[in-house]
Amino acid sequence: MVERHTSADQPLYDTLLSHLRESKGRIPINGEEALAFWITVLQRLAAECEFGTNSDPIEEAPALMALRGRERFAKIDLLKDDPQNVMNETWTAFELHATSSQEG
Repeated sequence: MVERHTSADQPLYDTLLSHLRESKGRIPINGEEALAFWITVLQRLAAECEFGTNSDPIEEAPALMALRGRERFAKIDLLKDDPQNVMNETWTAFELHATSSQEG
């Protein structure tokens, strides 16, 4: 029997997806929610690597966007960007943007 190391129960992720559908695909979130979302997507990626369901959790997830200084919102690369930017408030505001497959 294979012991599962990742959680399939991700209520925050499901709640945020529901809010995205209700809000026409764009919602503001706070820094704590941004970090929790980031971690959840990475956990989904770990589960995919562990169990191989042929999905791409990062591509399928809503885009996590950050306001970087006074610039426009830019997409966070969940694999390359540093979450310290959220924790030390280098990035000051966050939004989730639905992908075209999540809208409607």
